[in-house]
Amino acid sequence: MDRQSDPKESPSDSLPCRPEAIRFLLAQTEELQHRIASQRGSYELIQAEGVSLLATLPSDERSALQSRLASLRQDWEGLNHRIMERETRLKTTLSKAETYQQLRAELTPWLAECEEKDGEIRPSLDPSVLDESLQKARALSLDLERRQALLEAFNTAADQLLEQCCIGEEEVSTESFHRPNLEGLLNRTSQLEELSSRLKEFEEGRQAVERRLEAATHQIEVQEALGPQACSAKSLERLRSQQESVRSLQPQVVYLRDLAQGLVQDAPQTPGGSTEGAQRLQEQAKETEKEYDKVTDKIEQCCSSLESRLQGVSEVQAHVRDVFSRLADLDDELDSLSPVGRDADCLASQADAVKSFLSRLSDLRIELDVHATECTSMLRREGSSPDLLALRRETEALSRQAGKLSERGQARLVQIENAADRVQDFYRLVAELQGMLGRAEEGLNSQGAVGTEVEMIKQQLLEFKVGLAGFDMNVSGE
Repeated sequence: MDRQSDPKESPSDSLPCRPEAIRFLLAQTEELQHRIASQRGSYELIQAEGVSLLATLPSDERSALQSRLASLRQDWEGLNHRIMERETRLKTTLSKAETYQQLRAELTPWLAECEEKDGEIRPSLDPSVLDESLQKARALSLDLERRQALLEAFNTAADQLLEQCCIGEEEVSTESFHRPNLEGLLNRTSQLEELSSRLKEFEEGRQAVERRLEAATHQIEVQEALGPQACSAKSLERLRSQQESVRSLQPQVVYLRDLAQGLVQDAPQTPGGSTEGAQRLQEQAKETEKEYDKVTDKIEQCCSSLESRLQGVSEVQAHVRDVFSRLADLDDELDSLSPVGRDADCLASQADAVKSFLSRLSDLRIELDVHATECTSMLRREGSSPDLLALRRETEALSRQAGKLSERGQARLVQIENAADRVQDFYRLVAELQGMLGRAEEGLNSQGAVGTEVEMIKQQLLEFKVGLAGFDMNVSGE
């Protein structure tokens, strides 16, 4: 019994971690307690007999016996105390070991599942793979957060068990190293989210560039399909606007190229993860840049070709606008002419002015006919260009306007010439009238003095009336 209860044989720091072993030791301790309890009667009898013998023994023998009894009592009480302490510690350790084993049994399948899911989380530049890994990482993070309290309890139970036990400590310590790292998982999730955000930015930017390049390509195809009908200033303006829109994409194209390179370089170097999609990403960036250069060159060629074709049209348009301005000046000049004069000098001056007007108008009409011929030639050569058709309609309208203006000038000249003829006739009639008046005055002077007799006066009055009637007839005839 002394050997079984010797602390040196069962030191406190040699307790196992497994509940089965602790229960075995607890059973041994309880059995030892029963055996010690069975010896309590013998111990109390020895103590009672020793006390009764003290009164009969000499002093020296009595002292030796007292010492023996005290030593026995001390050993007995110490043995009981150690057994009770060992039992208490075994029960406490058993409770902690059972708690640890219970938590371990509950968490072990989940921990294995976590390790399996954690192994499936792979950073990738393939959007589908990356999105799947990100969803798994988020789900695993939420699961870890929900089980955080249970994990803390597991960690506490493991630490407390390690404080009490020595045998099996390596196994518990090894298991503690495999506890899920929530902070590390959250960091990995954050990295995946950043990678996903940058990859999404690249994809959205690339699609935006492609849409604008497709719009420019469609504009070029429409331009080519329309042929001569697209040869207009409005078409050139639309192409120039599209060209500026495409040029504005250059910084974005460069940014996408740099972003793709950065994603390839910054992607975590994990087996089977970082290389997935990297080649596709770089190829997409190169393809976008190549398509940008292709569309830029194509639209530049279209603009240059259309600009050269419209240069001749622009020159004729400039001349026609000049003719229009000069024709408007002639119209204003005709409207500003003073009314038809009433004297020969004024009429002669007005006639010269109208003739000069008609001469300049004739030169302008000849110039307009030349431009109309050029326009017709370009229509035959270039086809039915909207600008050329509009230019031809404009020249035809100006020709009609010039014709009407010429008619008005001719009518004004006829008015002036008619007025000049009437003035000339008037001056001739005035001269003839003056001659007749002179002859009448001479006839009047040739008559004698007025008589005093009534019959003579009547005779003279009759002759005067006859002469006056003849003068009136002559004037009326003139």
